[in-house]
Amino acid sequence: MFSEDSKNLVRWLDCFKIDGEWDTRIYGDAVNTLIESSLVQSCERREDNLLHVTIHPLVKDWIRLRQTATTCQMNTTIVWLLLGSALFASFDFETNEFKLIVSTRQELVRHIQVQMATQQEYFGKGTTFNSGPMELDLH
Repeated sequence: MFSEDSKNLVRWLDCFKIDGEWDTRIYGDAVNTLIESSLVQSCERREDNLLHVTIHPLVKDWIRLRQTATTCQMNTTIVWLLLGSALFASFDFETNEFKLIVSTRQELVRHIQVQMATQQEYFGKGTTFNSGPMELDLH
C-alpha cells in the first residue's frame, strides 16, 4: 500500500509489535508512561474499542516550537501516512463503507482538517499531495 520510503518513516511503530503483530499491551505501557509524565491530556477507550489519546496542548506547542522546519515536514508526512493507514484499515471493500462509528469518523475528519492546515503551514499554501479535492465525508 505504501512506498518503501513511506514505510521507512513509520518503522518506529515496530517497537509496538511482537513477531510482526501489534501488541496492545506494549502500546498501552508506552501511553501510561506518557500519562505518568503529564505529557498526555486525556486517554480513554471509547465505544469503538480504540484508545483515544490527546497530547497536552503545551506539549504539542513545545514540540512544534523545538522542531526544525524539515522535521515538521517529515512529521506531517508521517501523520498523513498514519491517517491514511487508519482509513484504509477501516474500509470495507465489499460494501464500500467505512467500518467506523460516527464519533470516530468525526474525529478522523478533525485530524484531517488539522493536517491540511499544518501541511499548508510547513509546505506552503496551495500544496497538496493529491490532484483532486479532499472529500471529508466519511460515510
